[in-house]
Amino acid sequence: MKEQSGSTVKKRLKWGLLFGLLMCVPIVQPLRAQSEPDERRDPTATGGQATETSSNSEQVENDDSTSDQDTAGIANEPELLLNPQLNPRHRAGIGFRNTQLTRHEYFERYQTLYAFGEYAIYESWSVYGQLPYSRKWVTDSDRREHIDNPIIGTRFGYRFNGWMPAAGLAVEIPAGDEDAGIGSKELGSLEPYLGIRFGSEWFFISGAVRYNAETNKKFREAEEQEFARTWKAELAVAFRLGNWDLMLEYLYRYRTDPEELRFSSGLIAPGVNYRILDNLIIGVTVPYALSRERDLDIGFDARVSYFF
Repeated sequence: MKEQSGSTVKKRLKWGLLFGLLMCVPIVQPLRAQSEPDERRDPTATGGQATETSSNSEQVENDDSTSDQDTAGIANEPELLLNPQLNPRHRAGIGFRNTQLTRHEYFERYQTLYAFGEYAIYESWSVYGQLPYSRKWVTDSDRREHIDNPIIGTRFGYRFNGWMPAAGLAVEIPAGDEDAGIGSKELGSLEPYLGIRFGSEWFFISGAVRYNAETNKKFREAEEQEFARTWKAELAVAFRLGNWDLMLEYLYRYRTDPEELRFSSGLIAPGVNYRILDNLIIGVTVPYALSRERDLDIGFDARVSYFF
């Protein structure tokens, strides 16, 4: 009886162990699945990486497209003709300006042929220069010709989302001739400015304020000498129509010193640019005096600009 009971106990133990092992299988399998993820069970394991890669590529494409748009925007910017440029850029060209003033017994015509160049050291910073040669007619006098005062300067402009705050300095170098009434061999000027531009594919607007301070080679007034000081306010609007830019520019000048020579005047200038090539523009504008105080009645400025 004892042997039978012992064998029965052994059989029961074997069946109990077997039953316990069978019960553990469904518990072990999920734990194993959690510790060893299967790509077939978790499609996001590779899909997430693909999504992230796709997102990164889209971001790069967006950055490239934004860069292309900025480059295209720079290429499509209109060239101002009455007022100085605000945007730094590689450019060079030539121009011809003619103005005239007519009074009851007085006539004056002033013509200038000029060459200019600008080099952008960085996209937001450039240096530039302009070399003019002028001739002048005054009532009952012979024509006078001479090199006019050259201009050198620097421009800063930071572009973002179509906007561009700008600042700079223009220096007029004395190289003219007072006897001819063209420039000056003693007096030049310093002209700092602040401005802002906004542009889209078809619309453009800019404005600036400049302060022009006359000076000499020693940068100080001599005895019985008083430098002229002039404030300038500028505004320009342009519309892009294919290869054409239709522009309207305005310039207001107010000379504060010397007191006996105070002067204020306003000029308005409709103009047009035409793009012969992406990097070659011709333009012409016709400035016209709006105020009774004026140093010109009407004129025109024609220019050819090349970008490199």
